[in-house]
Amino acid sequence: MRARFPKIGKQISNRPGIALIGIIVMLFFFTSLGASLLGLVYSRLTSVVLEADRLKAEYLAEAGMAKARLVFSCLALLPPPA
Repeated sequence: MRARFPKIGKQISNRPGIALIGIIVMLFFFTSLGASLLGLVYSRLTSVVLEADRLKAEYLAEAGMAKARLVFSCLALLPPPA
């Protein structure tokens, strides 16, 4: 079976430095892809940390409210000061 574009293959293979340009283009592509993935991972990590802090604050607030209810219910059982 004959190649469809035999001249193009010969032209590319006869040009010195074409592999270097191809490698530089691929290196740029993979570097930009890695940088964008790094940005996505960093933003996701930040959101996970903020969500964990929010949950800690919520649980601490609920515990504080439960303790305050307990203290006030105990105070209600005490006789009034004379």
